[in-house]
Amino acid sequence: MMLPPMHPTIVEPFAGSACYSIRYGLGKKVILVEKDPIIASVWEFLIHATPRAILRLPDIPNRKTIDDFALSPGEAAFIGFWLNRGSAQPSKSPSKWMRSKVNAKSTWWGREVRARVARLVDGLRGWTIAEGDYTRARNRRATWIIDPPYQKKGKYYKFGSDKINYEELARWCRERRGQVMVCENKGANWLPFKSFAKIKANSSSGDTSYSKEVLWTQTSK
Repeated sequence: MMLPPMHPTIVEPFAGSACYSIRYGLGKKVILVEKDPIIASVWEFLIHATPRAILRLPDIPNRKTIDDFALSPGEAAFIGFWLNRGSAQPSKSPSKWMRSKVNAKSTWWGREVRARVARLVDGLRGWTIAEGDYTRARNRRATWIIDPPYQKKGKYYKFGSDKINYEELARWCRERRGQVMVCENKGANWLPFKSFAKIKANSSSGDTSYSKEVLWTQTSK
């Protein structure tokens, strides 16, 4: 479990799924920055969505695709990530894993997921999303959650590790004001990381694997 926030504002410059902010930032001021326009569009949709809008999103039957429905880009991408969980890009149709329904209903797109998300969206009203590079996040006194593509394993993302200068990122992280937590995977060497957790993860095929997570922290004025 990550350390709880010390400041009323949370900043996630590599937004992704914003797991930390979902846990600790509902009803608070959260600033997300995301370079991938598809992921940014998902957050733009969720931040402004009503519970009713979430509940009205369609199921995607096995012989249908997202293109068969009149959806905004953000809605389509949001559903698409659920259709193929663990993938770096949203899918247009249910994955083989989802079609098999071997996993719990709470983990594949359907009524239970919509209900759970609908209960959360009112807590996003104080959130903002900016599309762009992590450097768009203004240096302010805040709780910073910096979770970039992993140095050793993050090359498969659209804006992956092969496009990041980790020496510059390390310097940028050290300059942040407030509480700073930088997440990485074992083997990363661009900051003096310490072992943090062994986390269970499911791939898009349904296989279970474990990720050895490391963490670097700093607290400043």
